[in-house]
Amino acid sequence: MHDRTWAIWAIFAASALAAGAAGQAQFVPGHFYTPLDGGQVVEWDGSLNEVRRFSIPGFGGAAGATFSGDGYLAFIGRPAQDVARVIQVDADGNVIRQSAEIQGGSMGRGTFLDYDPRSSRFIVADVERVTFLNSELDHLSSTPEIFERASGVAFKNNGEFYAVDQFTKLLSAFDSEGQLLSQTPISGWNNTGMDIAADGAVYYTSYFDRVVYRFDPNTGETTLAHDQFDGEDVIDLQILPDGRFLVSAQSGPSFLFDEQWNLLAKSEYFNGVGDSTVYFVPGPGVLLAMLPCGAMACRRKR
Repeated sequence: MHDRTWAIWAIFAASALAAGAAGQAQFVPGHFYTPLDGGQVVEWDGSLNEVRRFSIPGFGGAAGATFSGDGYLAFIGRPAQDVARVIQVDADGNVIRQSAEIQGGSMGRGTFLDYDPRSSRFIVADVERVTFLNSELDHLSSTPEIFERASGVAFKNNGEFYAVDQFTKLLSAFDSEGQLLSQTPISGWNNTGMDIAADGAVYYTSYFDRVVYRFDPNTGETTLAHDQFDGEDVIDLQILPDGRFLVSAQSGPSFLFDEQWNLLAKSEYFNGVGDSTVYFVPGPGVLLAMLPCGAMACRRKR
């Protein structure tokens, strides 16, 4: 990672510590976060050691996770006695906003979402379709209903995206408006979470195979990327900005690998059920909003 990026992170971390001292928790750059069923979120440090847990009152189920452009943790949650929704929370567990009902109110395991900072939109696996939400979690549109069970979703840099079906072994490519471009058969039994590497390759978890596969969109070939996860049912995957791989096991540990799949860290079991662990990298807007006046020239809102 570039020195300038680390310098920005250092300033942000100092700001977060100052805010913490004032009694307001902050998401920490370089830390990992796992939403769990039962309304809890686990925070891990950069080596996947547990730092703390915080609660989200009134929420039960949790699936998927990402960070939005304004720095809130977003995941699919189910309020008590209610239907599944996308929710955004701050680092104290306060619900900032929530979407209307998704997935017909179900809370299936292996249901994921992604956020595109360029268009300020979310995509959400929504059973037979993928649904677009704006940054305020308002419904925008949906793809055609072509899935048996949509699962992993991931934006490309140009706003197009991929989505994988848990049951059909098909990888679907869509344009930025949600129109189907192609469907390609891929390997795996119950394919779930996914992410896109800098070279355009798609990496995805195969839950029952307990492996990660790599799909090359240029050749249409699927190859085995890694299969050493201590027998855990891996369910989600994120590629970090520096190329490291973060792989989550359902109800089990998370694994951190370098670009050559050498194991760097492994978390402890978190005594709960959760599908995703996500890495926090603050966007420029978050940095500007959170920096204290002593670290930059404060501007008055207009």
